Amino acid sequence: MEKTDLLAALDRAITAESEAQAFYLAAADKTDDTGGAAMFRELAAFESHHREHLKALKASLNERGAWIRYPARELSKAPAAEARARAASSDHADALEALRLAIATEEKAEAEYKNLAHQADDANGKQMFQRLAEEEAVHRKVLDDQYYALSNSGLWQWGD
Repeated sequence: MEKTDLLAALDRAITAESEAQAFYLAAADKTDDTGGAAMFRELAAFESHHREHLKALKASLNERGAWIRYPARELSKAPAAEARARAASSDHADALEALRLAIATEEKAEAEYKNLAHQADDANGKQMFQRLAEEEAVHRKVLDDQYYALSNSGLWQWGD
């Protein structure tokens, strides 16, 4: 992949991560369930982590032509299937719509990072983009599980 194409892809990814973070923070503010809001804040923190490391990669490529190693991040709370379920405290149509949008965004990000991993000609680059794709897949799974629980049983399953 040519450097100009890579830098353009990084700019798009940085923008997408910023937009995803803003979306998750807004969703957290609108979610009346404390666990659901915590889930959205957790995902927002992940997107911030991704953005900061993509920016560091871009700077390193511009300044030194060097790839960086990506420090992976893990979820800080239990995934939906392992947490105690709580009934939603109000109509959850808005939450379901937010979850639908988030799932689609995570699927797109995962596909884009897999594509970048395939095109990367550096071991650190491949590792970074593969790990980003894996983290987006985990996010999608968390969101899928929550969507299923909320739509089928009206329960939030993230948190306490």
